[in-house]
Amino acid sequence: MFAPRFVQIVTVLLLCTVPAAAQQIPEGTVGIGATVGSMNSRNDILGGHLALVPSANLHVGAQAGFALESGRGVGSSRSYWLLAPYAKLLFPLRDEFTPFLIGQMILDNGGSTYTYTPGQGETTSSLRTSLFIGGGAEYFPSSRLGIYAYLGLLDIGLEPQATRIGLLQPRAGIEWFFH
Repeated sequence: MFAPRFVQIVTVLLLCTVPAAAQQIPEGTVGIGATVGSMNSRNDILGGHLALVPSANLHVGAQAGFALESGRGVGSSRSYWLLAPYAKLLFPLRDEFTPFLIGQMILDNGGSTYTYTPGQGETTSSLRTSLFIGGGAEYFPSSRLGIYAYLGLLDIGLEPQATRIGLLQPRAGIEWFFH
């Protein structure tokens, strides 16, 4: 998939060109970012997010993502969208490197369309909601830039009801803060 390779290239370039220095994101700062990875149990999604920094150890915001697939059979296509408000609790070891826990309320919808013959088809859709808890780390090479990765630890499905525990749904991303 193109998106994970793109994030890897951008991350390596930023790590090689931006000097690491002790940084802290100021309170009240707003940021934007992009996240790639397994955003739901059905598919990989590239998404963006908006973040607010109410305190030095807390980021809150919302992720949104969308993915399209085609070609899984004659006249078939799939689409997915995701909305996930979140809170990220940071545990600074050093100012530039921070482990964190993230909690999200995930709303994830997937739909499929199949066309059997011209003019005849079938469309299905399903909404999945869950509470997600994950852990990871974020690297801040400057007071405006954060590069992060995390894994899910617990995914409590509300609809349908299904709970998963383990190393789930890896994600990586980059965020830029305005201040």
